[in-house]
Amino acid sequence: MADPISASAAILGILSAAPKIIQLFTSIISATKEASQGLQDAREEVKHVEISMRSLERHLSSLESIDPSRAAYIEVDHLIVMLTDMTLTFEGLEKLLDTLAPTKPLGVVRNTVAWSRHAKDINRYIEKLQRNKSSLSLMLNIIQR
Repeated sequence: MADPISASAAILGILSAAPKIIQLFTSIISATKEASQGLQDAREEVKHVEISMRSLERHLSSLESIDPSRAAYIEVDHLIVMLTDMTLTFEGLEKLLDTLAPTKPLGVVRNTVAWSRHAKDINRYIEKLQRNKSSLSLMLNIIQR
């Protein structure tokens, strides 16, 4: 397995960003007329990543309980690359959502237009999260058996 300190730091960073991203999505959904199902699905995807990260955090905090023969299937570099990519994805998504945060003076129409203009960008971030979440799920399956 990876160095528990660096992996834990990346996990904590992701776990601290997830609630803010979920809140930003919630604000955008509330302020967007006829919020797209895509926005709601994106928020749920972030929630699922958060759940998976909490599971990985629990496993890393009790490394001695992981069967070494199973942990050997997970290459350190793969875990670090996945955590780094997920951290960068969360960072980019948070910055984008900050720019789309609802503004009262411009109202619902501005929020709807802004969301529509950036839907593809948000979808790209969500696709990256899904790929990383799949890798994370496979790693969790390996160490949980």
